[in-house]
Amino acid sequence: MIYCLLSLDLSNADDQQRKDFNKDLAENLEWKKLTGVDTVWARTFTYNVLTKAVINDITGTIDSQLITAAKAQGIESLSYVVQVGNNEVVASKIVKPRVGYSYSSTPYNPY
Repeated sequence: MIYCLLSLDLSNADDQQRKDFNKDLAENLEWKKLTGVDTVWARTFTYNVLTKAVINDITGTIDSQLITAAKAQGIESLSYVVQVGNNEVVASKIVKPRVGYSYSSTPYNPY
């Protein structure tokens, strides 16, 4: 299993375009929105070994998916970064209690 983490920014999109774009990613393109962070998504691809060819195939698929979703919602511009790897996303939460900062000793489930 190969894991991908995607962070994106939709430029000049109104609330409805964002809502519909996000719905398209979740319902049609198999991405899961991570909770507790803005515009970060994750999904898996069914490859067994991570090679340069696999990374190129995955990033090409992501490019195509995002182009399709952007066209469907009339998004003028979007910027994104993607991380492709062998490990599932790790998520924690940092909070400021009454004194000092701390992080959650048990990672929260971002899905």
